[in-house]
Amino acid sequence: MKWIEKIKYSRYEGKMLKKVRKQTDRLVKQDRLDELFPYVTAELDASWLSNPAKADLLIYMSSRFKEKGDAPSAATGYDMALQLVKQKEFEYHKELQNILNVFRYAGREDLVETWLNDFHTRASYDKKFKSLK
Repeated sequence: MKWIEKIKYSRYEGKMLKKVRKQTDRLVKQDRLDELFPYVTAELDASWLSNPAKADLLIYMSSRFKEKGDAPSAATGYDMALQLVKQKEFEYHKELQNILNVFRYAGREDLVETWLNDFHTRASYDKKFKSLK
C-alpha cells in the first residue's frame, strides 16, 4: 500500500511484511478469521515495524476482513491504519472511497464524518481528495 506514504521499506522490513501477509492469507484461506486480528496485532508490536509499515499491514488485514464480509473488523483496522499516518501527507488513492464505504456498511457514520473531513483538508496539497464522498 505505497499510497500511504511515498517511502521505500528497508529490505528487512519488506521481507517481514511479505511474511506477515503470507500468514494473513493463510489464515483467511483456512477461514480462521478469529485468529487474524490477534496475530496481526501481535506483529504490530514488533520493533522492525515503522508506522507506515504498520498502516500498510493493517490495510492489508482489513482488506481481507472486507473480502470475507466482516465489515466491522475491516472498519476497525482501516481506522487504526489511518490514525497511524494521520499526521503525514499521503497520496490520494481510489481505495480511500472504498474505505469510506466500508465505514458506512459497518454503520460507523462517525468514522465516515471524521475521515471525510480529514480527506477534504488534504485537498490543499492534492485536489483529488475533494472527490471523496
